[in-house]
Amino acid sequence: MTPAGTPFPLAGTWLLRTVTSTLPGPLPLPQEGTVKFTPLEDSILYEAETTLSSGRTVHAEVKFRFDGQFYPLRGSTMGDALAAKQVGARSFDWNVTRAGVPSAKVAAKVSGDGRRLIADWEVATPEGMMTYTTVSERQD
Repeated sequence: MTPAGTPFPLAGTWLLRTVTSTLPGPLPLPQEGTVKFTPLEDSILYEAETTLSSGRTVHAEVKFRFDGQFYPLRGSTMGDALAAKQVGARSFDWNVTRAGVPSAKVAAKVSGDGRRLIADWEVATPEGMMTYTTVSERQD
């Protein structure tokens, strides 16, 4: 969580605008999506509705804190637990595991004007690491 009295830069709804893959991989990439971060009394609720390039739509959600501890992640194609850390005023790192094994890393940053969320993804696949970048726009 951000320090008391500090605005939470991720709060709100984000709409996926672009996806750039730097290393094509076997996994379908997100094509459309909405992500929502809702501050709760003692945690953050993350909800994502994503349509993949395969046409499949997935809904993932997790309640977490920025404390580096793992929390159950439901509905994700990437894993079943998520740990988060706030590494700067507008920068965040997430680690995802599946059955305790690292499966994805995300480094995200909210732009200075608060309107864009840029996320660099690394996802483990049987063929090796797949990387891509997403850019989302704030909707509220």
